[in-house]
Amino acid sequence: MLAALGSVSPAAAREQRPLPAFSVTAADGTSRASAALSAEPRWILVYVAPGSRSCARLLQSLKDWQSPQLTARTIVVVRAAQAAAAGYIAERLPAEVAGVAWYADQAGAAAQALELTGAPVIVGVERGEIKWSISGVLNDPTSLESVVRSWVEY
Repeated sequence: MLAALGSVSPAAAREQRPLPAFSVTAADGTSRASAALSAEPRWILVYVAPGSRSCARLLQSLKDWQSPQLTARTIVVVRAAQAAAAGYIAERLPAEVAGVAWYADQAGAAAQALELTGAPVIVGVERGEIKWSISGVLNDPTSLESVVRSWVEY
């Protein structure tokens, strides 16, 4: 499914591994463990960082990809302090997908645990296991729509 994109994470050999333990900060300031990010059996984690055009384009694309399943099965993690992440989400996440849950990775614990070297990254999670990831510069995030939709609308 992902090989056709040509953008598969260079960490593909590490795929099919348990979602590592880390904590992120919710919008209300509370801490949330990685195992409790989603109650859905299959979901995507979208890791973004302020200041990245590719991250901004990816978040903007969620507006066009929207569906009830996408909103319920997407978790956005922002590499920033909680207040900065809140501002970034308010500015960059389209109103059409305002129901998407987001968290701040204040100290970079999620990035470190997930072994990320940059952003944006999309991680497909199923029943607590990472199944795939896509990372890198996304000049045209619309090419990812079919992958994301097929994962969340199964």
